[in-house]
Amino acid sequence: MTGTLNLQLHRKAEMDSARFRMRRVALFRSDLLPISETFIADQFLAYSTWTPSLIGFRFVPGIDLSRTGADVIQKNKTIISELHRKVIQHGQYFGLKSSRLRSMIAKTGASIVHAHFGYDAILVYDVTMDLNLPMIVTLHGTDVLTKREQWLSGKNGRYFKRYPDKLQKMFGDPRVWFITVSNALKRSALALGAPADRTITLYTGVDCNTFLPARRSGPKKHVLFVGRLVEFKGCEYLIKAMKNVQRRHSDIGLRIIGDGPLRKDLEHLATDLGVRADFMGAAPRSTVVSELAGALTLCVPSVTDSLGNFEAFGMVILEAQASAVPVVTSALGGSEAVVHGKTGFVFQERDVAAIEEHISALASDTHRAEEMGRAAREYVCHQFSITTCIKAVESLYDKVCLTG
Repeated sequence: MTGTLNLQLHRKAEMDSARFRMRRVALFRSDLLPISETFIADQFLAYSTWTPSLIGFRFVPGIDLSRTGADVIQKNKTIISELHRKVIQHGQYFGLKSSRLRSMIAKTGASIVHAHFGYDAILVYDVTMDLNLPMIVTLHGTDVLTKREQWLSGKNGRYFKRYPDKLQKMFGDPRVWFITVSNALKRSALALGAPADRTITLYTGVDCNTFLPARRSGPKKHVLFVGRLVEFKGCEYLIKAMKNVQRRHSDIGLRIIGDGPLRKDLEHLATDLGVRADFMGAAPRSTVVSELAGALTLCVPSVTDSLGNFEAFGMVILEAQASAVPVVTSALGGSEAVVHGKTGFVFQERDVAAIEEHISALASDTHRAEEMGRAAREYVCHQFSITTCIKAVESLYDKVCLTG
């Protein structure tokens, strides 16, 4: 009996060892890759002990992935191929298993599947389980924070009506683990039903070789905002604060990178208040890097919106600090990456007076602003570098594959 048990244990150890040695992960995102998701591309390039394969349903305008070997179901966009993609994609929400998606994952040789965003994870969940692979899901914010009623209303798409129930199914599956991008988001995920023993906060790191301190000298003359122009980004509160900031410091401008449904309203607000603001629209990373070089501070004035969404983290908070730019923020998740009074300032949501106070403090004492910038870069590059953060992700893969 003992000999049989030992043989079984030996065979299991061999199987686990072989699976572990493969060290291949299939990274899934349905659309590859919007311009706002450079963090996924950065992670792809940062893996060291695991080999990633990037897969999805289609390529979209945004980040150039031509050198990544990314694979998609929709190779060429035609009316027929677009219809085919929609049939396959929507079918996953209704429990259908795409043989094409299954084959694409199997071809990677992956021993684990890692999906970004909960609403993308449910597209690949059934096929992943059919392949008997463990799964990691990174939850980024709206996939947790958007209220159930909003999904069920069909306003996000008819097939998304099934999202809350399918997310709960994944929560209950011991083969699925969850990464949250901040502790603030983790608390919301746990309240929604995420398993405490399979949900872990792992921060998304920043490439400190891409975001560097400005080489040019001279006074920094603008406050920078980067983000979609939607309610929870809170740009209106920054504009309101800048009214008095510019009264006290007439040379300090406001530059807003981003676009969205509130742009015209925000432009009108700036005009009505007499605030000098340059609305630059959506822009590539290179523009963000350039604008950070001349920024006095980055302000992230996020709020919890009417649907329950808040800033789960905010990569630009890390990007600014890596660029030696102090951050002024109310982001519930992003504030976890700011040391108040040392690398920036943290304030309560919608506190216009606090925004004005902190920006004015930096504008009045450029020496302090520079010191905070240097401290910010040192802190972020030590605690939140992409290499440090991706090692934590790879360690989770090791744990899941060896115990799953």
